[in-house]
Amino acid sequence: MSLLRVTEAARLVGVTRRTIYRHIASGKLLARHINGEKLRIETGELIRVYGIASPDIAPEPAPLTAPGNIAPLLAVLTEIRRELAAIDARINDLLRQYSPVPPSQYQDDIKVLDWVKARRKQRIAGQN
Repeated sequence: MSLLRVTEAARLVGVTRRTIYRHIASGKLLARHINGEKLRIETGELIRVYGIASPDIAPEPAPLTAPGNIAPLLAVLTEIRRELAAIDARINDLLRQYSPVPPSQYQDDIKVLDWVKARRKQRIAGQN
């Protein structure tokens, strides 16, 4: 019989790793240490405790973090970031092109217009 890691055993019998560890601690499930560290469980022991897995159980889908799944997602993310940078650059160009003149550049014009307005008021007041 082959030896399985706790994670593999849990997946095969449809329980959590924690359940496997609890069953080992309680003596319900026998496991052995390989090289003094690695805990392994024989498939025969899984059959003894949990029975034979029914064939209608579908295999667990690969997690999203599997290396094969990450590469396409990273490619899409990179492309989205490029598009976002291009959009940001276009927005900045449009803002520079269509934004009003900053106030510091037309302060002198405002002073002249205020002076002209004040002079007109004086003339109008002087005509009455």
